[in-house]
Amino acid sequence: MSLFLYGITAQAVELSELMIGVSDAPVRRIESAHLLMLVSDYDGLEVSPRRKNLSAFQRVLNEVSASNDMLPAAFGMLAQDEEEVQSLLDRHAQALVAELARIKGAVEYSLRLRFVGENLFADFIERFADLRALRDRAFAGGKAPTQDQRIDLGQGFERLLQTERGNILATAVKMLTPSMREWMELSFDNETLLLSLAVLVDRSKQSALDSAVEQFAKEFNDDWLLELLGPWPPYSFAELRLS
Repeated sequence: MSLFLYGITAQAVELSELMIGVSDAPVRRIESAHLLMLVSDYDGLEVSPRRKNLSAFQRVLNEVSASNDMLPAAFGMLAQDEEEVQSLLDRHAQALVAELARIKGAVEYSLRLRFVGENLFADFIERFADLRALRDRAFAGGKAPTQDQRIDLGQGFERLLQTERGNILATAVKMLTPSMREWMELSFDNETLLLSLAVLVDRSKQSALDSAVEQFAKEFNDDWLLELLGPWPPYSFAELRLS
């Protein structure tokens, strides 16, 4: 029997008797001198990232972090027994206490801006004269563009895309800075995503963040979808990776 790890808190978390984790096992606490780890029993040596397991893991973290500062574990972390968990907590106590202090009172949101119109390239052609000129030269006289012209057109679009992402990021950071503590740029899954941020926000400033995002949304027309997702534990800012 192993122990599935959910995360660390320095607070006296009161766990509901009905709090169920991965594999429908009750969640309990393992305490050291200054910290405690939330765990549940797990029968196995590896954890499959199935939707049911991920959902149970997320549910526990969301419930605990709603009112407690928490360092979330990476999904699937296991320990052999309680002695191993206590040893981990004791060995890393100073760093973990400091990290908990850094994220004290904060939660994470993600902010994403995505183009949902018909065609992003056509939108850029309409808005940017330089790209439009490249397109017109490539298709002048109704002829098919050469390979070099196609490459130039693609590279021109990519340069504008990166510039636009940078401009949007700068605007977002400027407008959201009064309501957020930290921010981190995340990866882009495709070219229609022009902003992808994780933001660390004080619980007391969540309403201010909502208002700032509403103002930021006014910068864009209906071809753009702005999403604010959360609150979550601070995955991007304080992920637990003990060894």
